Amino acid sequence: MADLIRSAKSENDWSKVEPTAYNIQIVERSLLQAFFNTEQMPLLPVELGDFRTTDNRDDAADDDTYRLLRHLDIAHSPKAGQEAATNVFAQKLLETVRGYSAGRRILMILHVLSLFICGSAHSTVTQTDVCIIQDTSDIILLVQEDKQLDGGICAGDRSISA
Repeated sequence: MADLIRSAKSENDWSKVEPTAYNIQIVERSLLQAFFNTEQMPLLPVELGDFRTTDNRDDAADDDTYRLLRHLDIAHSPKAGQEAATNVFAQKLLETVRGYSAGRRILMILHVLSLFICGSAHSTVTQTDVCIIQDTSDIILLVQEDKQLDGGICAGDRSISA
């Protein structure tokens, strides 16, 4: 059994038992603890002041806040043909917050990454939803949307591990 050859595969091809077969353990952590390494939510940037206090986009104080809230509404309930709405909202949100797209950083949607797995001669590719790239092509932040549909099976553990 130890001589089985295991090859790389897409997250959709993983079964619930395969993380165990690969000796992968999932450690549960709160979202705040996992992402920010704290149990307290950090303060929102000043640039998002109107965004967080405006309940209805029609009451927005300015056009930028209106547009960001409109992107949020579309991302929250996308219709057919609006599958990229969550990615666009994430991009617009990061562009709004000072520093994320400053200097020589650019925000990319659906950026293709080559992955060399287990020293294989051929590469496997994957695609980010949104990422921030430094001028040297280094990815400094990656955003990946949870593709789980309402009422669907959660494959989040396999997605993050894969």
